[in-house]
Amino acid sequence: MAPFRKVLSRARARLAGFGLEPRDTPTHFIAIFNGGVLNNISQNILQTFISKISKSSNFQLFMPKKSYAIAKFESIENATNFVEFTQKSENTILDSKSRQISVIGFFITNAPQEDLEILKFEKPNGFQLFDNFISDEEEEILIKLVKMRLLDTNGELRNRAVVHFGHEFDYTTNR
Repeated sequence: MAPFRKVLSRARARLAGFGLEPRDTPTHFIAIFNGGVLNNISQNILQTFISKISKSSNFQLFMPKKSYAIAKFESIENATNFVEFTQKSENTILDSKSRQISVIGFFITNAPQEDLEILKFEKPNGFQLFDNFISDEEEEILIKLVKMRLLDTNGELRNRAVVHFGHEFDYTTNR
């Protein structure tokens, strides 16, 4: 793995390529490299991480559909805590697929206006959400059934396990 200062340099260059201008001077705005939706990072995971590191929950988090996120802190001191901590050494968070993702904060002076829009959750037409549709016990049973099915499968894949319900799939022909 590359030395961390090289990782910082590459991250800074990537953010600059996105139109963000990383600065050394502390500001209220922080770009969080690798902390975006395209990296499978959820808003809750990132908020928890930022709160823990900056020792504050006084910030707004913007999650454009990109590989970075933007946080606007009320206090430059809290923003500085976050940036200094993430730039000292590699810090990782788990994405939604339980993979470790390295995140780094950078001060920025401004961000594209479309990145600072608050995203609203919009449900597709006809969508209904049923809370607690199955019990915890039923969930455990379903998980065990899927895992048993995975063990019984004879289709070998290198990077993942797949369970097909109702259809056979031929991996040699992809049909």
